[in-house]
Amino acid sequence: MDAKKWLHDKAKLEIAMQQLIIYQSATGGRNPNDTAISNSTFFGQWHLVDHPSFGKGSLGYYIERRDNLADATVPEFSDEVGAAWDTNDFGISTRDRTALRQLWWEQRILEEKLVLTAGKLHTENFYDRNSFAGSGSTKFVSQPFAVNPARLFPSDALGLNIAVYPSNNYYLTFGLHDANGKTTTSGFNSIDESEFFKAFLLGLTPVFDGLGQGNYRFTFWHTDETDDHDDGLGFLVSFDQELGKSLGVFLKYGYSEPKLDKIEHLISTGFVIRDPWKMQGDLMGAGLSWDSPGNSARDEYAIETFYRVQLTTHMQLTPNVVFIFNPYKKENSGALAVFGLRFRALF
Repeated sequence: MDAKKWLHDKAKLEIAMQQLIIYQSATGGRNPNDTAISNSTFFGQWHLVDHPSFGKGSLGYYIERRDNLADATVPEFSDEVGAAWDTNDFGISTRDRTALRQLWWEQRILEEKLVLTAGKLHTENFYDRNSFAGSGSTKFVSQPFAVNPARLFPSDALGLNIAVYPSNNYYLTFGLHDANGKTTTSGFNSIDESEFFKAFLLGLTPVFDGLGQGNYRFTFWHTDETDDHDDGLGFLVSFDQELGKSLGVFLKYGYSEPKLDKIEHLISTGFVIRDPWKMQGDLMGAGLSWDSPGNSARDEYAIETFYRVQLTTHMQLTPNVVFIFNPYKKENSGALAVFGLRFRALF
């Protein structure tokens, strides 16, 4: 019996470790013309409560170590490329960082129809999800597909989320979080400023005969004014739909008020294919995005394709390429490509 199984069976503790390495290089004589990061995470949940009246309760944690492996950080490289968003979702401005990004208590009651989560939370996990375009670790790499950059969420913030699941066909979730929340701080230094981020999500989860599972999410959010930004609001749409056992399609839209100095409108759409050519565990995908930054009349487009190879039970290798047309920070640039390679190990 391995240690993970023993801990799960005897102590009700689930633990895991993930290692990511991402390398990207751009065409067109950029300087800097490449970037690379290493991202190590340790995470898990300890299932401490299982009571017929009080439900199930667990303590979760997520610790991250991130290092820049090249001279240019991801934000610096993305600025040189000229896109309105980062070429991957693992950028930091410093050379390295270690942080307890998440620490939370989750309580599931009323036969798990009501879920309460409180602590230091990663807001994207609750309000910016997509089954086929929602993970820079396992699927698409660039931000228009891995996340939705047309929004202003605090990254890791003290807060509370309440999720209600009245039936198998839909759910509702509401959250209140510290608008000043940051990855590298506990949050207790800023929560007393009473500047909050609020979000409400309606999720529809139909299952269509002959197709499969669908997820249709509608998110409204608002942030109070802070020292870093004005108050403002936005709206997100995130759809994904299975089309049989192998094919999945997605559509995402994001809007944020122009005064927030973010991308005002963004649309991304595409598909993934599971086990292409009967290669068990492999995944391939392609997507197209359009965005319009709030302070620019220049429309920006991108295409990303990737192929994820399942090397072993625990390891994956994903080559990808992102084509960017009319990068909004480079008015004299028409098109360029960013080639990438991602290694992932999960234990």
